[in-house]
Amino acid sequence: MAGAPRVSVIVPLFNAEATLETALRSLTEQTWPNLEVLIVDDASADRSAEVAEAFVRCAQGPGRVFRLLRQPRNAGAYAARNRGLAAATGAFITVHDSDDWSHPRKIEFQVRPLLDGPALKATVAHWVRCTPDLRFHHWRVEESWIYRNVSSLLFRREVHETLGFWDRVRADGDTEFYYRLVAAFGDEAIGEVSPGVPLSFGRSLPTSLTRKKDTSLRSRFWGARYHYQDAARYWHAQAHSSADLYLPERPVQRPFFAPQSLCDETASASACGWERALVLESGLFDPQWYVLANPDVRDLLVDPGSTTGRKERPRAGTRGRHSAPAATDCATPTSSGTTDRSCISCGRDEHRDWKRGLFSRGAGRWRKADPG
Repeated sequence: MAGAPRVSVIVPLFNAEATLETALRSLTEQTWPNLEVLIVDDASADRSAEVAEAFVRCAQGPGRVFRLLRQPRNAGAYAARNRGLAAATGAFITVHDSDDWSHPRKIEFQVRPLLDGPALKATVAHWVRCTPDLRFHHWRVEESWIYRNVSSLLFRREVHETLGFWDRVRADGDTEFYYRLVAAFGDEAIGEVSPGVPLSFGRSLPTSLTRKKDTSLRSRFWGARYHYQDAARYWHAQAHSSADLYLPERPVQRPFFAPQSLCDETASASACGWERALVLESGLFDPQWYVLANPDVRDLLVDPGSTTGRKERPRAGTRGRHSAPAATDCATPTSSGTTDRSCISCGRDEHRDWKRGLFSRGAGRWRKADPG
């Protein structure tokens, strides 16, 4: 295809000497005629960089540019992706993990809809998971072994210019970027290529973050990944324009909360106003109760939601089936899960039961999960 636009492929690399050659060879065999492959070594402790260097020396050719970039210290896959993103020169950009294999026509299949449909901003393909020795297996809640591969997102350069970089977290940054793109450009901005056909095989390794307790896939339903995506969706929803969703490579202040287990050791999990945002968005905050419990807020005639940072935390409200029982001679349970002394004195079972159920795992709104 004469004059084919360049596609930049970012390959984050960390201790993958056993699988890297398979991944890179699958890229050299792509039918798309104009590729730039940016291998970003994240301070590997094994021979990964040597394998990459040897491949770079022999893989150059017409329509094939291979480069090796080195991180000064291990900072995680998304920091490595951002290094590659900053160096990418292609009209289209995508990612290929160092332990994956892709069908020779995968990139071609993903680029063509973008050339044919100017309204599309990105495409994704489907994949299947397998063991290191390429035995296919099923570890997700979907019925099919084959499902959407969010990491395969191939997007126009203008998406990077509008939205900036991936969030520098240890896991789930690709999912956040996917939904940030949707928030900025709309639900129809991403096209799925050959649904139900696995264009990639993704190895599930014992060292993968999906296999670790704090960042396992179970944490999508309750845990680090769940709370991270919940906070990210709230940030996306508050944006007035796509410019509000721009994320620098190294932001001075996080725009939304991320659990510490997902953060780089040099990065803060905090974000300005995130505690107040999560309380208000949770649906558990009752402004009427808060005003009654805090007369100074009532006297100031201010929005009670603007004072939730005070020491006395807001208590759960009167919305939905988790509303507190009417309190006359005793106080309602606190949001921290402790029982007010007056409740102990009155001994009302309905207060104790309500308190136990409110913040139990999966109660009310917190039951909702996004397995995508």
